[in-house]
Amino acid sequence: MQTFLLDRMAKPIGELILIADEQGPLRAIDWANYQVLLIKLLNIHMPGKLFSA
Repeated sequence: MQTFLLDRMAKPIGELILIADEQGPLRAIDWANYQVLLIKLLNIHMPGKLFSA
């Protein structure tokens, strides 16, 4: 089972969401107001792994 790490960063223009796997590669990055779309896209592009908000 692969573990993913989620981090949020406050930026002057909004909150940024970063998702990486435990080896370090960045898997996804988007603004918090697009979190629902980000989760949908992760589930499409990484079948077999379940992401939820």
